[in-house]
Amino acid sequence: MGKGSWADTLVEDGFDVWLVDVRGYGRSGVPDDVAKAGENSAPFATTQQAVADIASAIDFIRTHRHVDSVNLIAWSWGTVITGSYAAAHVDAVQSLTLLGPVWPRSPSSTQPSSQLGPWAYWTFEDSLNKLQNGAPQNERANLFPAQDRDVWEKALLASQPAAAKSSPAKFRSPTGVVADAREYWGAGKLPYNPEDIRVPTFIVVGQWDAVTPPSGADALYLALKNSPLRSSLHIPRATHFVAVETGRDILIPAVQNFIAEASTAARLEGVRR
Repeated sequence: MGKGSWADTLVEDGFDVWLVDVRGYGRSGVPDDVAKAGENSAPFATTQQAVADIASAIDFIRTHRHVDSVNLIAWSWGTVITGSYAAAHVDAVQSLTLLGPVWPRSPSSTQPSSQLGPWAYWTFEDSLNKLQNGAPQNERANLFPAQDRDVWEKALLASQPAAAKSSPAKFRSPTGVVADAREYWGAGKLPYNPEDIRVPTFIVVGQWDAVTPPSGADALYLALKNSPLRSSLHIPRATHFVAVETGRDILIPAVQNFIAEASTAARLEGVRR
């Protein structure tokens, strides 16, 4: 954060960068049926719907920029979305980076999805406590210094100004991901088959990530049996929130080096053909 955003760094390296918010997140709108039903709406922005949103965005980018394929970088639940997309659209993906990837857990008893409303509500502290879970308590502020946290908080408030009406500020996000967590990875399965991913893939996880632990990242790496180029990285002293922590100084160049390696491999493959 102190050195600018990751997107800025990618642009400086010559990449054309697109950031996509699926329905209900960031600057994307809320579907009319959800807005009309209000708190009586069912969960929305499920993985299936998110994959459709990402697919539409990628179709637009490929047409608008006249490119055959794109490099995808995803974090947390985003790794399920992009993993599902890459498994079904091999020709549209040049490389896939999965940061803090989701891996199935042992099935457990949870609240039925039918009891979920459309929104989950949370505060700054709620979010940080979850995202930095796994790091020693006395290390968390060192990983995410106060000046960087201030940038993060201002960005969140800019994306949801209404949150400031509560004290402390209360944000909301769609519950589709919660419903899918119960149906899929919370039930010991993924909505896609890792063996269907046939593109270069980079698995990255923080040493202290308790949300998507390194053991799950390692299991996913082994499951990517048909990826033509696989790589993995455990970042020391980093949590699930590594993209904005001090560990980003390792993360960002590592990802950009992998993308360059995947690009070179693609060119060589084209020559051989």
